[in-house]
Amino acid sequence: MTDAGVQEVDSVSSASEVATQESLSEQGRKMNFEGAVAKALAFREERDWSQFHNPKDLALSISLEAAELLEVFQWSGADLEVASKAREAREELADVLIYCIYMADRLGVDLVEAISDKIDANDIKYPVQNSRGNSRKYDELC
Repeated sequence: MTDAGVQEVDSVSSASEVATQESLSEQGRKMNFEGAVAKALAFREERDWSQFHNPKDLALSISLEAAELLEVFQWSGADLEVASKAREAREELADVLIYCIYMADRLGVDLVEAISDKIDANDIKYPVQNSRGNSRKYDELC
């Protein structure tokens, strides 16, 4: 590889680092959601993987990663928290979220707005006075 090739790789690989540093400088030392989104998208772009990220394959990947998250709890018996596997759960949860970020980007969905809209809709379906401390589905509430 030539020096130019090395420089090209260095400049490309720094995109996610730049996203990380910008986010960290904006929020002190803790990355915010927008910074995490920028870092995930930069990671994908550095590798030219967006060409493989169509909605169908992204939906499959979200489901597969969610299944891997479920696997953390498989055979845990009465241990509902599975604290001994918190690290594995964290990694699988991150995989699910990263694929959700890629899907949202592909579909042009603003995740913060979508989450807010969904919570607003759930607020109507699950009024506090009927649902507080109650695990019933909205159509079973009084």
